[in-house]
Amino acid sequence: MRLRTAYPAKFPVFVATFAAARAGNDLFAQAYDAAIPHSARFEYADDLVPHLPPSDAFIEMFKRVDFFAPTLNGLTPGYASVGDLHFIDWDGNLVGDSNLLEFHRFTHLAELMVGFGFQTIADDHSIAPGAGYDKGVP
Repeated sequence: MRLRTAYPAKFPVFVATFAAARAGNDLFAQAYDAAIPHSARFEYADDLVPHLPPSDAFIEMFKRVDFFAPTLNGLTPGYASVGDLHFIDWDGNLVGDSNLLEFHRFTHLAELMVGFGFQTIADDHSIAPGAGYDKGVP
């Protein structure tokens, strides 16, 4: 976004992110997507980082879990992701964004979190050989 702001329309900007956290609110995301229409974000399985800071939907879902509620209630709402989602699912398939996918990701992540499956969550964020993003798409 800084590059596009500094050099408006001088040359095309293409962005690809992997495991990126959210950078701003809905207004920022709308401005970013308008300024940089060729932006793809790749997220893998139960990687938690792309869900941070949490979206409003994430906060609403997880604040119902007693263990997480005190932390989530103190967070600033309104964060949104930018770019087009390319999700690498639990079987290594590359799938596009949808409301059903968001729900499936939240529930899968919730099961891990309430079951203290934090090692899986950490491994899914990893770039170590054979872990997380290194598993790749078949």
